[in-house]
Amino acid sequence: MPPPVFLAACSAAEILQGLSQGRFFRRLMVMEVQFTPDVQAKLDQMARDVGRRSDELVQDAVMGFLDELTFTREMLERRYHDLETGRVQPIDGEEAYRRLMAKTEERRHQRPASQLSQRGCGGNSFSRRTCYLNHSFRSMC
Repeated sequence: MPPPVFLAACSAAEILQGLSQGRFFRRLMVMEVQFTPDVQAKLDQMARDVGRRSDELVQDAVMGFLDELTFTREMLERRYHDLETGRVQPIDGEEAYRRLMAKTEERRHQRPASQLSQRGCGGNSFSRRTCYLNHSFRSMC
């Protein structure tokens, strides 16, 4: 069995409370995390590949996750506030889907593939299909 990975962290409740209040922690704790053999093998391989210790990789991953969680929570709180204050009006799922499909169809018909040059986007050597996909999804040609 591989050695456990240790993380310097506070309890999950303390982390979430601190993130919501925007404060930092001065107390350092050690937390043991055990992985399945296949996850541990992937972690060990990545640590070898990037030349870092596995506990550093896990700590970076957890911090990245918490950053994303904080960002998502703040975004949802802003959007909920916009709904509460009437800044935006909610629409039901069917209406949102209908609008999305209408916008997609509109973009598909803006510049059909038959109007694209043989060499593709801006003279680059893309295929006609790639250029059409760029027009459909990114409108970047």
